[in-house]
Amino acid sequence: MRSSPIVAALCAAALATGSQALETAPRYTIVKEIPLGGPDKWDFLYFDGSARRVYVSHGTQVDVVDVKSEKVIGTIPGFDTSHGIVTVPALGRGYADSGNTKTVIVFDLKTLKPIATLAAGEDADAMTYDGTTKRIFVMDADGAAFTVIDAVNNKTLSTIALGGKPETAVGNGTGSIFINIASTNEVVRVNAATLAIEARWPVPACISPHGLDIDTATHRLFLSCKNDVMLIISSDDGRTVATLPIGHGTDADAFDPRRNLAFSSNGDGTLSIISELGPDKFEKLEEMATRKGARTMTLDPETGRIYLMTGDIAAPADPTAQPPARARFVPGSLKLIVLEPAGPDAH
Repeated sequence: MRSSPIVAALCAAALATGSQALETAPRYTIVKEIPLGGPDKWDFLYFDGSARRVYVSHGTQVDVVDVKSEKVIGTIPGFDTSHGIVTVPALGRGYADSGNTKTVIVFDLKTLKPIATLAAGEDADAMTYDGTTKRIFVMDADGAAFTVIDAVNNKTLSTIALGGKPETAVGNGTGSIFINIASTNEVVRVNAATLAIEARWPVPACISPHGLDIDTATHRLFLSCKNDVMLIISSDDGRTVATLPIGHGTDADAFDPRRNLAFSSNGDGTLSIISELGPDKFEKLEEMATRKGARTMTLDPETGRIYLMTGDIAAPADPTAQPPARARFVPGSLKLIVLEPAGPDAH
C-alpha cells in the first residue's frame, strides 16, 4: 500500500520528536563510588532533600551519607534486616523498619539516635509518608498487609489486609497511597485518611511489580516489572498508558519530575532510562551500563544525581539451582555508586 503524504509527514514528525528527545536527554556517567563496607546485605535507598542525605538500608544498620562531602556521616544501629526508610523533616524524625523483628525504629534526624520502637507487621519492608495525614505506611510483605503509623504521636494505628504481598508504595501528595502487589500483579489505591482500599487494578502485563514511582503532574504511575518491562498506568483509573522494555532484575524505579525521565535499576548491571514526552507518550532512551547487582536506587531531583548500591560479586546468581541462589558479594565490598547527568537538560 502506498502511504499518503499526510501519513508520511506524521511518521517523520514522530521520528524527529524521538530523535530530539534522545539528543537533548542528559547522559549519565559514574562519578563516584562511596565505600560502605559490611554487612553484605542492603535494600532500599532514600534521598532526603532537606538535609542533602542518602539513607541506605544496610542489613543490621542504616548508613547515612552526606551528598556534599560524599562521606558516611553516621550509622543507625539495631536492625534485623533493614528495608524501608522515610524521613519527616518537619517533625525532626526518621523511620526505618526491621523486617525480622516486625518493628519500625524511630530516630532523631540531628543526632541519628534511636528514640522509639514501634510495632509493624510480618516482614516489614517498603515505606512511604503521607503529608496530608502525617502517617507512615509500612508494607508488610509476608503479612500481605500494610501497617499505619501516626508520625505526630509515634503510635502504631492499625494493620490492613491487602490480599497479596505488597512490594512498594508511593503517595500522590493529596491523600492517596498506591501499592503494587507483587504476588497478584495488581496496584491498589488506598485512602490515606480512611485507610479504605478505593480501587484495585489488575496489571497482567506486569509480572511481579517491584519498583513504583509517580509523576504527580501527569497522574502517571511507573511500575518496573520482573518480566523486564516498565508499565506506565494512570493513577486516576488504572488505565495502561505504555509498556516499554527494561533491563533484567529490577528491584526499584524512580521518576525525575524536573527532567521528565523515568529510571529502572536492574540487577543485570544496567539502568533503563525512559523519557516522558507527554502524559501518553513515552520513549525508551537507553540501557546504561552500571554495576552488576545494582538493583535499587534513589535520585536527587534537584541535581539529577542517581544513587545505586552494590558490591563486588564473588559468585554470580544461579537461578537454575534448587533453591535458586542469589549472587554472593565479596565481604566488606559494598558501595554507594553516584551517577551524574551531563548535557543540555542535565540541570
